[in-house]
Amino acid sequence: MRTAVWFVCGCVAFAAAARAESPTPVEPPAAKYKIDKDRLIFTEIKDGTEFKSETQNRGEYQAYNAVLLHARQFPNAELEQFARRDVTLKDLFRNADEFRLELVYFEGRLKQLRRTDPPAELKEAGVADLYEGWLFPRDESHPVCVLFTELPPGLEPQKKADELDRWVGFAGYSFKLLKYESRQVDPKDPNLNVARRAPVLMGRSITPLAVPAAGPDDAWLRTFLPAVLVGIGGLGLSVVGLMWYFRRGDRAFAQTVAARREQNPFTE
Repeated sequence: MRTAVWFVCGCVAFAAAARAESPTPVEPPAAKYKIDKDRLIFTEIKDGTEFKSETQNRGEYQAYNAVLLHARQFPNAELEQFARRDVTLKDLFRNADEFRLELVYFEGRLKQLRRTDPPAELKEAGVADLYEGWLFPRDESHPVCVLFTELPPGLEPQKKADELDRWVGFAGYSFKLLKYESRQVDPKDPNLNVARRAPVLMGRSITPLAVPAAGPDDAWLRTFLPAVLVGIGGLGLSVVGLMWYFRRGDRAFAQTVAARREQNPFTE
């Protein structure tokens, strides 16, 4: 009996030691920032449309709230650290499905920023404010719409449409291609504006940055290209001047020849 008891105790001790030696699997740092794309609500996200209310598209409405809440649980600096920086604006336009819910990072000029009331579900979760901005990535003429729940120090929602021009960085989850009404008047109907599309990124906050130093392309555009254009313009003016000069000489010579032809050769 005593031998059996010692045997059982030994087995228990061995199992405990084995558990102590087996390390608990640790989730990779970047894994916790990823969103489970297989959730049913994310299949309801529709590109090329406006944001949908709960009654219009319940699945997309829930996905909208879920992504913002997911981003809100991480410090903004961590989102920027683990965001992808190899995704371009063209990627989000051409392959919206492929990059949906991917955490990506952009820098550029923030041209519009306004505050809106968050949906009821976000308010219940403690979100008091929701901010919408329009960011033009560097060297791009099309914007991305950025949504976030915390405003950084030194940045305030604008009061007028064209008074904001700040260089910022933003890390957010790619949500959808949003249909929006631009400021360009529709040539077919002056009462309407042209409808366009823009990628939507959802994050926690936005980071004001110093305006980057001009790159080689910027320097070329500001110095070499204008010099070339001025040179071409000067050359064009020179050609025009020479043409005018020679034509003037041709007219004078022609007048002299005509006058000599009219003279009587038998008179002095």
